[in-house]
Amino acid sequence: MSQYMPYGGFNWVEPTLNGLNDLNDTSPIGRIYEVDVAYLEELHDLHNDLPFLSQNGIPVGSKVTKLMATFETKKNYIVHYRSLQQAIKNGLIVHKVHRVIQFNQSAWLAENIKLNTEMRKRALNDFEKDLFKLMNNAIFDSNSRKVSTRLDSNSSNQAFFNTKFDELKITVFYPLLDKLLSGIDLRFKQDTFDLVDAIACMLNMNLTQKTTKILSTFSKVSEDELITELKLLKNYENAMQLNGASSKSIYEWIDWLKTTGNSTVYTCVFKTLKMFTIIPVTSCTCERVFSKLTIVKNKLRSTMSQERLESLLLLFTEQEIVSKVDLNAVIDEFNSIEKPIFDSLLNEINKFKKNQLILELNKRNLNSEGTVAELKNRLLKYLNGESCLNDFATIDKNCQNLKTKVNTMDSKKPYFKPSIFSDSSSESIDAFLKKYERAASINGWSEQEKLQYIPAFLEGPALVFYENIENQNFNKWADLEKQLRN
Repeated sequence: MSQYMPYGGFNWVEPTLNGLNDLNDTSPIGRIYEVDVAYLEELHDLHNDLPFLSQNGIPVGSKVTKLMATFETKKNYIVHYRSLQQAIKNGLIVHKVHRVIQFNQSAWLAENIKLNTEMRKRALNDFEKDLFKLMNNAIFDSNSRKVSTRLDSNSSNQAFFNTKFDELKITVFYPLLDKLLSGIDLRFKQDTFDLVDAIACMLNMNLTQKTTKILSTFSKVSEDELITELKLLKNYENAMQLNGASSKSIYEWIDWLKTTGNSTVYTCVFKTLKMFTIIPVTSCTCERVFSKLTIVKNKLRSTMSQERLESLLLLFTEQEIVSKVDLNAVIDEFNSIEKPIFDSLLNEINKFKKNQLILELNKRNLNSEGTVAELKNRLLKYLNGESCLNDFATIDKNCQNLKTKVNTMDSKKPYFKPSIFSDSSSESIDAFLKKYERAASINGWSEQEKLQYIPAFLEGPALVFYENIENQNFNKWADLEKQLRN
């Protein structure tokens, strides 16, 4: 649409090829030819991938019309001058010229297309991007729409354009405006528009019966009380300085009502403004959540609780906010809430009788033999992450595999499990050791436990390297850490 296109001056000229070579892509005049054109046989192999001058036809053995590129001789073929120049340049022969129509042409849409493209680059949100894209697409759609050539007997039903301005207005501008309005209606709710208009009228102290009813229904306040409050505000000298309908003035109104203590006097106005600031203007957030649902709830996460699904969707949808969260601060906060939770559990466990303690211990596969005090102590040690192998009811002491110990700890709370390290090209030993240190700090591992559990989180080349240096019998975590870094 940025290239030269016809805009008027259509007339029939002499049916010859004279002047065809004088035309170029930016000539002020253009032509459309009706010709008989043939392919030379020696060009078949050269042009076999994609012959020039395709046409509609029905293939052999089919009943469906398709666009076909063939070497057949074409009779009464209608072609634009630029396509005909290309065909002749590549060896096609024109046997006869039936008709030629000439017209004036220019790049009359180029500036508009360029402007919309540039505005789309500068768009600040998705709506503006779609708007300027639609403004280009709507022009293409309205120009490519098939115009009926059927005439009926009533001439008053026919559209005749007196000027090119009228033709452009009816064939381009009105369809474009219609598509823009339809697109806006699809993205926005009409009742939201009515509410925005009503709020603007209220801030300008110019409520009508219709806008008053809209605000009353929205904020569930009395129409009479709302009108009375606005009449009082209209005569309030300080309030009139905030007059204006914009997002900034709305918050200025709310701040003014709160700081001056008038929020308890003008309750209807204050409630309406507060409720307006939290309404969803578009459905973009909802659409975005549904688009993320197929990513979050995949085959690996096909079974999860609704609460977990909502939490994951919230994190995935609001990635801009999540990326700014300090993970260390989250871990520190998690550690800070551990003690109050444990204290409350301690109070609950102290109230338990022996049969309740046995039930809780059996749920966790813990040894349920001993006095009440021993049972309470065993349960508290488990909840505090301090259980040892002797506390569990069924465990093969002859098979104290390190990974079994780690899996046993998985059921403790809190328990932070480090990631697995294999020493691949995409992994960093420094990052792994940092996470391992953090896990050890959260889980309360001692120096010996850190040395004992490390192979459970190694695999591949990293595990082979550890097994080669294991016989050095490291007594300090710092010595092993130094070897791993080297």
